[in-house]
Amino acid sequence: MRRLTRPLWACLALGVLCAAAPAPAGDFTPDELDDLVAPVALYPDDLLGQVLMAATYPLEIVQARRWSDDHPDLSGDALDDALRDEDWDASVEALCAFPDVLAQLDDDLGWAQDLGDAVLAQQDDVLDAVQRMRRRAADAGELGSDEHVLVDDADGELTVESDDDDVVYVPVYAPRAVYGAWRPRARYSATLYGEPGVRTTYAAVRGARTWARCDWRAGELAIDAGRYDAFARHTQRAGDRRRLDGVSGGRARWTHDPAHRGGVNYRDGATARRYGGTAGSARVDHDVARGRSITDGLASRGTSTARASTTSGRRTSTHGASSALSGSRDAHLDRSASDRGSRSRSTSSRGRGGRRR
Repeated sequence: MRRLTRPLWACLALGVLCAAAPAPAGDFTPDELDDLVAPVALYPDDLLGQVLMAATYPLEIVQARRWSDDHPDLSGDALDDALRDEDWDASVEALCAFPDVLAQLDDDLGWAQDLGDAVLAQQDDVLDAVQRMRRRAADAGELGSDEHVLVDDADGELTVESDDDDVVYVPVYAPRAVYGAWRPRARYSATLYGEPGVRTTYAAVRGARTWARCDWRAGELAIDAGRYDAFARHTQRAGDRRRLDGVSGGRARWTHDPAHRGGVNYRDGATARRYGGTAGSARVDHDVARGRSITDGLASRGTSTARASTTSGRRTSTHGASSALSGSRDAHLDRSASDRGSRSRSTSSRGRGGRRR
C-alpha cells in the first residue's frame, strides 16, 4: 500500500495541474463570428478590411483613439503629417481618418480583441461571416446600391464600395435593426448592437486614404500596393515604412506584424507560435494601454507593456442605439429602411459607369 502512495499522489497532483491549466481556445463558431462582424459587415470593403487588420493590434487602437481625441481638428494632409510622429501599424493609423470607427473599437475593447483574434486564426471564416450578414441585410431590404454606395452581387459575393472616389461613406446602423430576424448572442455591450427600428444614416469622410482590400474568393485580406505606398509616403518616415512582399498584380497579401502587438496574448497556441507570442485568455484593458502594470490587464508574464500615449483625456463617445458612429455626417444622408428597400441590390444593371467622378 505504501508503494502505491507516491504514484497515487503524483497522479492526483498531475490531475490538479491539468484541471487548473486553461483549456485550449477552440475556433469561433459561425454564430460567434456573425456576432463579431455584425457591427462592421456593411462597411465598404476597403474600410472593412482596414478595421479587420487594425483589430489585431488592440493596444494601438486605444493609443490611437486617445491621440485622435486630442487632435479632433486634424484631417487630410495635416492629419497625415501629424501621423509621421507616431509608430503604430499602418492599419491603425489609417483609422485615424475615421475617429468614430476608431472609438467604436476602443469603446468595446473585448469585442475588438475577439474580432482581431478571429481574423488571425480564421480569416476565411471571418470573411464568410461578413457575406452571411450582408446577405441577411440584403434580404431584409437594408443593403443595396444607392446614391452613396455601390453594392454588387456577383458570383455569390456581395461587395460594397463608396459611390465617390473622394469620399468614404460609412454606414451608421444598428445591427439589431438591419439583419432581419437575426439577433446577437454575444456578451458584448448592448450599445454595440443598438435597438430595432433605428434609422440607418451615412457618415461622409472625405480625403481618407484607404488601401485594404477583401479578397473574397481567396478568403483573405489584401493590400492595394499603389494606394498603400501613397499612404505610407504621407504618414510614415522613410525609415519606418513597411516593405510589401509578394506584390502581384498591384496587390499583396496582408500579414500581421507582431511587432505592433505590444505583448498582448494571442488567443490560441497555434497563432501564438506563428507570431512568436504567448497564448492566453486575458483581455486587454485601458489601464495596460496607458502604461500601467502589465498585471492589471494581461496574464502573460514577461511581456512588455505598450508604449503609453503621452496625451490625456478622452472624448465622450456618442454611442447611441445606432452604434458608435456619429457626428461627421450630413443631415441629407439620412435614409429610411423603406427607401433602401426600394433601391436595386445589385449594380449589374448600372455597371461601373454609375460611379461619380
